[in-house]
Amino acid sequence: MTAPDYAAVLADLKERRAQLDAAIAAIEVIIGGPSVPSGSSEPLRPDSFFNMTAIEAATKYLAMKKAPQTPTEIAEALETGGFTHSSKNLANTLYTALQRSYEGSGEVIKVGRKWGLVEWYPGRPRKKVREALEHASGGATYVPSIEDPDDEDANARSVEDALASAPEQPSAQSPNGAQG
Repeated sequence: MTAPDYAAVLADLKERRAQLDAAIAAIEVIIGGPSVPSGSSEPLRPDSFFNMTAIEAATKYLAMKKAPQTPTEIAEALETGGFTHSSKNLANTLYTALQRSYEGSGEVIKVGRKWGLVEWYPGRPRKKVREALEHASGGATYVPSIEDPDDEDANARSVEDALASAPEQPSAQSPNGAQG
């Protein structure tokens, strides 16, 4: 009796998985399912995150996973994937790095207690934009919830409404008392 050709079996299983993933995606489109596919299509190698910064590695992992993850989940995957660090608590370090990226113009966005990629939520305003709108409108700005990230009309209305309803801001005065 000959041993099975494991390479052929593996190739067949991967082809079947690809067909199932395509069928699932088609059905999700029909029923209005999730816009972010779940699961990882790329295996984690021991050198997947070697010689990367924390943000580079985290965004690469999120892109591989294709679903929002907690800092702890990201940290575990990064360590498995060869990310080198000297942090005593990588999850906390990642949280800080992700938060700074989110507050700037980085590629990540906070989704509840998890982190995802900005590209998955194109209609969701960034933190600084949201804070500016809330300040301009006295805190009464509609911010689309994560359950409705694709409501572009509501996003546009919220910006227009916030700007239109913003109270008049007193102009800043320079130290010598002149308007400026």
